[in-house]
Amino acid sequence: MSDHFRELEVWQAAMRLAGTAHALADVLGADADADAGDGAGLAATLKQAAATIPDQIARGHADGDLALFAQCLAVAQDACATVADRLQHLHALFPEHAQAVGRGQELAAEVGRMLARLHQALTRKLQADAVTAPQQR
Repeated sequence: MSDHFRELEVWQAAMRLAGTAHALADVLGADADADAGDGAGLAATLKQAAATIPDQIARGHADGDLALFAQCLAVAQDACATVADRLQHLHALFPEHAQAVGRGQELAAEVGRMLARLHQALTRKLQADAVTAPQQR
């Protein structure tokens, strides 16, 4: 299996987001445990969703099938939306960590834009290929 996905800027940004989200979740989850709040559940969901993004990019890219890659990018986009949502909730629950959560939100927005652009490009390519394929028969 090829690991050329590591060269993709979107994968690299997704890994930064996953690391940031994991670190935030650890800090905020510990604060939530101390406060007996519901931040611990949000933190766990944040970790899982953030890890899903680079995993899906790698899975789709490594297979070499553009249709599968587009599907995996759609899953990654959904996970990125979940990360953004959980960060928004954590921002409200832990205003004392607003700056750190804000950096995570900025990174999630960047990764979301990158995923959307790549997904759109793959979708256009798949549609173009579908139109030209019948003509080649």
